[in-house]
Amino acid sequence: LWSLKTLKEQSKVIPKIFIMAHQSSVIALAEAPFRGVPTAIISVASDGSLSVWDSSDGMCLEDQKDLFQCSPTPGCICLLPDKRYIAVGGHSMEVEIVDLFTMKVTSVLKNHDDWVCSLYAGTLSTDTRSNSPILLSMSVRGLLRFWSLNKDEELPMQTIILFADNN
Repeated sequence: LWSLKTLKEQSKVIPKIFIMAHQSSVIALAEAPFRGVPTAIISVASDGSLSVWDSSDGMCLEDQKDLFQCSPTPGCICLLPDKRYIAVGGHSMEVEIVDLFTMKVTSVLKNHDDWVCSLYAGTLSTDTRSNSPILLSMSVRGLLRFWSLNKDEELPMQTIILFADNN
């Protein structure tokens, strides 16, 4: 982790914390509250492990090996609007939803045409009483899926193809 310090009109980036736990390359990071820690860093590595770090001191709060069902490797993560779950995509055609309280995969979203390279979560409404949480997932071939995160809705709400497939 790095800290940006501004001293006398000079900006410096200096190391804040050096964290180690993964046995392979870290692929993606996200920020989330975790078990009473207001700002934790979630890291996912190429071997499928997930670690949670306290951003104030670098202490490893959780380290899970072989958590994901997707294979061969995760590639992107995203905190969902309720701040309890993260979505994990990667070199598979699935998105896995992980409960940060139990550190277990609770559901798997399928129907992509290639591996998932990008995730974004948000809501459909600015009215907090009627927010409809959604997840957007993009495959490397340009297939963008809009998923409802409401309970009992497993199918994508909308599919948009952003790039023509020449094959």
